[in-house]
Amino acid sequence: MDGVAGVVLAGGRSTRMGSPKAELVWHGSTVLRRVIGIVARAVDGPVLVVAAPGQRFAALPMEVEVEVVHDPVEGRGPLQGLAVGFGPAATVPSAAAIVLPTAPPPLHPTVARRLAPAGGIPAPAQAAALWSLEQGERLVARRRAAAAGERRRLAAALAGTPVSFADGHGHLVWLASAEDDGAALAARLAAQKVYVAPGSAWGDERHVRAALRDAAATDRLAAALTGP
Repeated sequence: MDGVAGVVLAGGRSTRMGSPKAELVWHGSTVLRRVIGIVARAVDGPVLVVAAPGQRFAALPMEVEVEVVHDPVEGRGPLQGLAVGFGPAATVPSAAAIVLPTAPPPLHPTVARRLAPAGGIPAPAQAAALWSLEQGERLVARRRAAAAGERRRLAAALAGTPVSFADGHGHLVWLASAEDDGAALAARLAAQKVYVAPGSAWGDERHVRAALRDAAATDRLAAALTGP
């Protein structure tokens, strides 16, 4: 299909299977060769195979244009694979990219070609994904640090009270009271216009879930829990 490149994500560890899926033999060929063949017949651009650092493949098809690119760091999942694959793909004059894992569900090239206009990833979406992947690590680290700070502030405010929460990460905390069950605690907070999610929705009658979205939210929650 005109203006479409192909990306095959082949750098997974295959820990559940115990051996690399890409090298499994299937109908006289490897799974990776089969997927490359499907993608190559569905696109007009190159097929970019994303591998783990140092990963080598026994044999790749010679009849199609295949470029192997490697993740810079191992174990960071398919999002990094997309970033690595979109990098070279972005240099190709393609309007979209078809992305497949090493072991996709049964897919015929004709189906892939017909899906490409709707199921392909267009160039603007590729650019947005690349920006997100490049900026995401820094933004996530900043948000985690902010959440950790709010958790520490709330823990300090609740010290010596019947209310506590377990250690954890992120801006969601599971609160429990030695005096109230989850429903009573949620009702007490709602009466002060502080709204939390009762743990009963998750089968936990003792806890409520609260969000520490910012310093003001933490202050409101702490005041409602420690006030009269």
